[in-house]
Amino acid sequence: MRKRIPRIRRWEYVHCVLDTAHKNGDLDDLEKCLIDMKYEFERQKSIAIGRGSPRKKGLAKVGELMRDSVTLATHLELIEDGEALKLTKMGEKVANLEIASSEYLCLILPHLVAQYNPIFALLDTLYTIPKKEIRVPELRDIKEFHKYSETQGLYIGQTDYMIARDLLGQLGVVNWLLYEEDGKRFSRVYLTSDFFEVKPSQLEEEAVICVVAKEKEFWISRRRISLMEFIPVLWDEYIELAKGISLRPVFYSHLRDAVCYLLRIGDHVFDIFMKELLADQDIENFSIFGSGGSIPYSKHSSSVLKSLPLKFTSGRYIVYIKMEEC
Repeated sequence: MRKRIPRIRRWEYVHCVLDTAHKNGDLDDLEKCLIDMKYEFERQKSIAIGRGSPRKKGLAKVGELMRDSVTLATHLELIEDGEALKLTKMGEKVANLEIASSEYLCLILPHLVAQYNPIFALLDTLYTIPKKEIRVPELRDIKEFHKYSETQGLYIGQTDYMIARDLLGQLGVVNWLLYEEDGKRFSRVYLTSDFFEVKPSQLEEEAVICVVAKEKEFWISRRRISLMEFIPVLWDEYIELAKGISLRPVFYSHLRDAVCYLLRIGDHVFDIFMKELLADQDIENFSIFGSGGSIPYSKHSSSVLKSLPLKFTSGRYIVYIKMEEC
């Protein structure tokens, strides 16, 4: 029987549980870790949009967040069920992995799909629908959300949908493009992974995750592209956003959204390629440059976190990208 999905939208909160357990900490230590993590998220958002540091005092209420973080870690068999925070063998492995890594995904996804219906429902809908994407409103309006979601075969609540989308997004299985239409905010949620009903022999063993849901076995693999596939799409989308003018600055986050949507890749894949290209600067027939600044302000917290760009080695955000043909 699947369980109610905890109200957690960032894997970093689960890692607070794992880190606390690894250090033999208690719930008081976990509470401090969660407050520090919430503060760090707010601090990074403030830096990115050019505002002063947030007040830590207003972030001290984490009781519900703590319960949900522990519940999620327990359901995923990362900590043992009980009052004491004690890592399982799987939890010890996961605690030392990067969230975006393939090994992290292989360990987490099968349990995530098996435990929570909203996770399975979103993946199943995206896999089944011909375009492999759905379009839903971002506005907190339950009736409006269901009007769009149910016509596309997605039968879960709006809060469950947002949690599933965000958790799967960090794992690199789905991504979403935020946009406005007739003054309303929408998102196009799309798969950044391939599904197979038979285990694919052409892919590396560690690149394929076996998932069992509703007594059916299937395999998932995050989509992989080469740098040579990435560069021409990057240029085309850059010059489109720059209105045809080379070396005109465009927002890093806007360029990432456009390129990821076309290539059906996760944000972290874009960031990996951009880090490599910015280190070289002169690539193929193009030159590429990054510069600082402030990202567009949004009152929507999740939008700001998703919009956070890559950083320079100095720690400043790369807010703008400029390119030119050589």
